[in-house]
Parts: sequence; structure tokens; C-alpha cells
Amino acid sequence: MTSKPALPGSPVALVTGAAGGLGRAAVAKLRERGMRVFAADRALAEIPCGAPVAVMSMDVTDEAAVVACIDRVLDDWGRLDHVIHLAGCAGAGPLTSVTREEWQRVIDTNLTSAFLLAKPWQQEFPLLQQQAGHCQKSSATWA
Repeated sequence: MTSKPALPGSPVALVTGAAGGLGRAAVAKLRERGMRVFAADRALAEIPCGAPVAVMSMDVTDEAAVVACIDRVLDDWGRLDHVIHLAGCAGAGPLTSVTREEWQRVIDTNLTSAFLLAKPWQQEFPLLQQQAGHCQKSSATWA
């Protein structure tokens, strides 16, 4: 399948967890549909590059980093139509061996990060949900 060219006015999507299997697939599919994609992950070197993809290293559990990422998307492309939040992590083993710190890391990565991403996005674009934009959280740690 050939990709549609992403024009300057094309929709913009932010994909977190872009270096993982789901993230790479999402970036590829969005590019095929002619979107401009801003791909973010802690594993920056693993993110597929090439126009119309911009990349940024980001820890989704760091509120300042999340706000900086959204600000950069807006500064670079002037809009943010879709947030596809695929960053996630698995637990550290059987419940009996998981420490409180390991549990908190899982909660912060898989749950709190969705709040950290949705809050500034919705504050910036309160009417977007009534139009065509969306914020989606999905992950698969056993895929």
C-alpha cells in the first residue's frame, strides 16, 4: 500500500510508545493515511523516522516531559488532532515478589500517564472532542 503525501494542513497525531510493536504499526498506518506523526518513546533510537514523522524522547510518567512534548508538537506543526497513547509496561513478576516501587512504576506508566497526556491536550483543545479529534489509550504487554 502506498502512503498518501502528508500536506502541511494534514492532521497531526502524537503516538507514545512509538518504538514498540504496536507503536511502530500505528506510526506506519497513520503515515499511510497521510497524517503527520509525532512519535515519542523512551527508546528514541527504535522509532521509525522519515517525513512526515518527527521524533522525541519522552518518559510518559514525567509531567514536565509530557507538557514539553505537546508544546513541541504545537510549536512544530501548530495543531494536535489525535493522541494515540500506546506506552505501557508489564509487571515485575508474581504479585508476592513485586515491591511497592515496582507496582508504582506500572501504575504510573499504564494509568497516570494517560491522565498526564489527556489533561494538557484537553485544556489546549476543549472543543476538539466535539469535532474529529480523539485521545486513545491502548497497550499490550504480552503481544
